[in-house]
Amino acid sequence: MHMGWSVNKICTYIFAKFQFAVAVGISSIPLFLDLDPEKWDDLRKGLDYNEAPLPEMQSGDVPAAPPVGLGIWMEMLKIVGIIILIILLVFLIVKLIMKSKGPQRSKKGSVEKVAPEKVVPTALSPMELLWQHFQKAKEAGDFRECLRILYQISLKKLGENGWVKPKADKTNREYLNEIETGDVAREFADLTLIHEYSWYGDTPVKAAEFGNFEPRFMKFINNAALERK
Repeated sequence: MHMGWSVNKICTYIFAKFQFAVAVGISSIPLFLDLDPEKWDDLRKGLDYNEAPLPEMQSGDVPAAPPVGLGIWMEMLKIVGIIILIILLVFLIVKLIMKSKGPQRSKKGSVEKVAPEKVVPTALSPMELLWQHFQKAKEAGDFRECLRILYQISLKKLGENGWVKPKADKTNREYLNEIETGDVAREFADLTLIHEYSWYGDTPVKAAEFGNFEPRFMKFINNAALERK
């Protein structure tokens, strides 16, 4: 306890002496320096107090800034170019898809429109040509085409006897509406259902099915009631 008090006393004494020395040293520094005017004039000789102009900047030192708005137009041109490319790609894809599907069937009309390079007999064709095409399709086992031709022959018979007026743009429903009510209209409506089921429904026709449908068409085509119109 007595030793600790001695240490504190010694530290306080040293700190007081240090403060005194600092105070005395600062007070000994002169506040003003006496300058000899002749010496000062000698020192100032040869000094230029005029400010020199700043050096001119060369054109190549700093890159010229692009015109205002040019960057925006470049971005817009890029976007427009991308949009045009996308439209062209979509157009080509659609064109390829349409080409791969081939010629589309017309609306559900009994007189189908066909491409000029592929002549398919219809109700507007001569009766002899229809029967020849029917025999070829039957020999080839194309029973779906056989039913289509038999339906065209039925329409041909109705047209020849004044029941309907065959046209390329008419639908089966329009033909049915042309025929007055009665046995002929009812039988032709049944044949229309068979034709639409096989042809427009893309339904394959087997030999057994054709064996049931053919007699019904033949009965209608040879029906004497068709000539009484």
